[in-house]
Amino acid sequence: MLYAKHFASAPNGALCGEGSTYYTMQPDFASVAEHALDVCGPTLKLIYIVRDPIDRILSHIAHDMSVGRVPIAPGDELLRNHPRYRAWSDYPMQLSSWVETFGKENILLLYFDDLVSNRTTTVERTAKFLGLDPSLLPERTAISNIRGSQPGFTSGILQKFAQSTLYQFSIRRFLPSGLRDRLKSIFMHRNEIPSVELSSTVKSELEAYFANYRSTLADLLNGTSTNTNK
Repeated sequence: MLYAKHFASAPNGALCGEGSTYYTMQPDFASVAEHALDVCGPTLKLIYIVRDPIDRILSHIAHDMSVGRVPIAPGDELLRNHPRYRAWSDYPMQLSSWVETFGKENILLLYFDDLVSNRTTTVERTAKFLGLDPSLLPERTAISNIRGSQPGFTSGILQKFAQSTLYQFSIRRFLPSGLRDRLKSIFMHRNEIPSVELSSTVKSELEAYFANYRSTLADLLNGTSTNTNK
């Protein structure tokens, strides 16, 4: 099984995990919760981190423009032509299939603002959820994935190859890390992140649509959310 190969080098008894935003990107990626149940079983622990839905939309559009997934265009136009951006920020809709499949007791809901402003408490809460002793966690102050820090491929063909099963599970493991870094410096570059603006009309529509997302999430998880203020 390809998925299991991700954890092949983990020692016996190790707590393994991984993450991807694609797991909650319906309708583009459907039935992911059901597939996770088939692969990982019903005791899988899930952590769902959300941020302000409109901020997430703007950030996602900017990133997609910077790597060429969508053309450079006004934010209103891109939202109109790609409704998936709003769907991907509809957190209650995205989370509902996971709650139905794994139960609310196996899901930890975190807010990005809490992780930024109160990292220690948030990390301790996460450790307890996973059955770990928070006191054993190393201190970490570095910030991952700073805006504009992620490079993109100079070619779409190269990107597809790097993400392919052939490269990820066959070729990559034979390449020394130094050589991989060298290839990245040649075939990847940092893209300028454009600014994305929305008209007041569209922004008001989004604000109305997402007005109750925190309370809806709390209801979905029966009060497991610790912050219900927008």
